[in-house]
Amino acid sequence: LYFAAPVLCLLWLTKHAVDSARLSAPEVVTGVYGGSVTVSCQYDQKLRNYTKYWCKGLVYEHCEIVVKTPKNRYSERSSITDDKEAGVFTVTMTSLSKSDEGMYWCVISRFGRNNHAGVRLRLSNPGTSSSCWPCDRGKTALVSNVTLAGRMLSYLMSGGY
Repeated sequence: LYFAAPVLCLLWLTKHAVDSARLSAPEVVTGVYGGSVTVSCQYDQKLRNYTKYWCKGLVYEHCEIVVKTPKNRYSERSSITDDKEAGVFTVTMTSLSKSDEGMYWCVISRFGRNNHAGVRLRLSNPGTSSSCWPCDRGKTALVSNVTLAGRMLSYLMSGGY
């Protein structure tokens, strides 16, 4: 029991250090059908050497990888670049279509616990100024960053199902 306290303290400090590594991204990004969109995912410098990826899915744990590092890989209509000096990886999606709308995730892959930040992609017709097209404004909900459950509920309430 005497040795348990230092071990527990070390475990708490390790968890705190892991949890304090930050990854941030815009909660909502709006693009235009047929156009392109660029999303910047900012991260702490201590995460610079980890693999980064962009995936799509309502829930992070079950998302499908669209594109990932290293070596600034490209897929059919998406690309990812990682500026390790600036602490930002950037995803660009081109030729946007209805099937591209939905929930995406900026992810930094780490052993034991990945860092992730959700981004909702909305699309509008060219020349439409509304960031909520097509949708019923009565059903539009603000996206909350409080919990994943809140984010999923907001996504469903805003017509993203």
